[in-house]
Amino acid sequence: MEVKKCLEQNCEFEAEYICQCTSPEAYLCKIHFINHCEISGRLHKFAPIFLIPIAETKEAILKFLAEKKSEHEKLKKKILNSFSQNLWNTENNFEDLLKKFESGSTELNDLFKKISQTNKLSKLEQDPILKLLSLSPDEAIEKVKTLVSVNSDSYSSEHALCELSQEIDKLIERSIKEKLEDIFESRFSKIEKILEKHDKKINSNKKMPDDKHTDIRSSYTDLLKEVKKNKKEFEDWKKATKLKRKKEMDAFNSQLLSLSEEINKRLSGLDEKQQISENSSLSSKINELKIKRSEILSNPIDPEIEWDFRKTCSLYENELRETCNSSQELNQAYKDYIITFHKRTSLYLTKEENNRTNLMIFDTKNEEEEVKPLDSSEVLNWDTCIAQIPNCELFCYGKAPSSGISLIIDENFRARTLPAGKPCAISSAIYYNRNVYCFGGLNPNGNISTLSKRFDLEGNRWVNLNPMPQGDCYCHCVTFKGNIFISGHANKNILRYSITSNSFTKIPFNFAAEKRKLLIKAERFYLIECGGKVYESEIGDENSWKQIGNSLISKNPAQVYYLYNKGAIYIVTSLKMERYFKFNLAQKVMVKI
Repeated sequence: MEVKKCLEQNCEFEAEYICQCTSPEAYLCKIHFINHCEISGRLHKFAPIFLIPIAETKEAILKFLAEKKSEHEKLKKKILNSFSQNLWNTENNFEDLLKKFESGSTELNDLFKKISQTNKLSKLEQDPILKLLSLSPDEAIEKVKTLVSVNSDSYSSEHALCELSQEIDKLIERSIKEKLEDIFESRFSKIEKILEKHDKKINSNKKMPDDKHTDIRSSYTDLLKEVKKNKKEFEDWKKATKLKRKKEMDAFNSQLLSLSEEINKRLSGLDEKQQISENSSLSSKINELKIKRSEILSNPIDPEIEWDFRKTCSLYENELRETCNSSQELNQAYKDYIITFHKRTSLYLTKEENNRTNLMIFDTKNEEEEVKPLDSSEVLNWDTCIAQIPNCELFCYGKAPSSGISLIIDENFRARTLPAGKPCAISSAIYYNRNVYCFGGLNPNGNISTLSKRFDLEGNRWVNLNPMPQGDCYCHCVTFKGNIFISGHANKNILRYSITSNSFTKIPFNFAAEKRKLLIKAERFYLIECGGKVYESEIGDENSWKQIGNSLISKNPAQVYYLYNKGAIYIVTSLKMERYFKFNLAQKVMVKI
């Protein structure tokens, strides 16, 4: 009451003193004083006393909010980058996270806007913005921090989860390589046994001339020493790699524990409703990480990594091949050694003959053809599309426009029937991450299809995808960084399908229409038109296509597949007079085999 009485006397000294106070009572005094001055018409006399500290507080708050907005945008870009690199399991996880950021952006922008537009105190005593401006700059900033702390903590936790997700992806990749290391080690052991066995046979062969015996034994002994030397180097490298991985796993466990503690600590400061909301969101992310972490020990070998690994093994193949010529037994043992490991060096076609299916196999290493009858009651023809999948197996889909037959052919050429897909012919298929993706073809009416489906190999089921924006057939696909690039027959453009977002994007290029276009990933991207030209592009650069030669494939074959092997692209087609081709990447020349 005394304060009110002092104000009613319009004492400038007391007014100035009140402006320097920051207590809730002082705030109410300011409001009463302004109301009194407005009524008496003397507000202009005392306005500077109030507006100067208000301006200082306002400037401090706006500066703080601007910094928060900048941090927020940087973090949002990091999350978007992680999404573009396929580090999030599902689209929904990413959408939920993005909604949080958009909500946070709205809150920050609204607060920034309200404070920017507030130029003087008002009669509304409960306005939170005016209460902020009535405080000192330091007190106001502390108050603003409490308003945005929940959101900012949520962002930092999401960011930490994103970084952990990236670390797990790296660990999964290393785990796959460790599986390959085990394969490598078994190959070393087998080579050693072959050489030692043959060495004993040479020693026991008394009929062999001494000089011949010495030469052969010397060559095998040298090779055995080389294998043992390389095995020692490999084991040393493997030991160092495992030690490094153990440290990384320990660091990951520490990160996960630290993050859990941080989240629990933060949640303890929220009310019950906020706890439920925040805990549900962040706990689901942590559970996803734990599930993903378990995949480290169960992830199958990726064909591309196996391909790189096979190149390492090839260091010994030429030496072994030369020594095999002198021994039929060793030659057979060597064939047993490579038979499964080099299945991926062959190309396959399905051909209908006498109401049964023959599998035509072209070995790109020796450039030889072999025909194997398929052990199946189903008959496949040229209209069937084939995709090579792990474990040296083939995925086959379609037979005629009215057939959606699906099979898996194992390494012993036995067929296993799968659930039938949508009836379609001359479609395309490609393996990626335990799924086979199929695009385009001809539907039962004989029209070009916008088919877009995937077969889940683990779930043994077909899953619908968004349809292609424009129908196509005789398509070809390659994978790169979570995207599938699709070239076809009817369209001049290439389509990019994002696996994560289940969406298509057109990559404009004026390729020839009505020509089958074979899209290839090797040292670069290559595109070979049937009856047209050959183009190349830098991998990752979608707009750098240039012509480098001409194609010798004169027609549009029903089936055409390729394999990249030792600096050359091998191509097999279903055309009777144009079956096999080889494109030398160094010389950029295509020859008929």
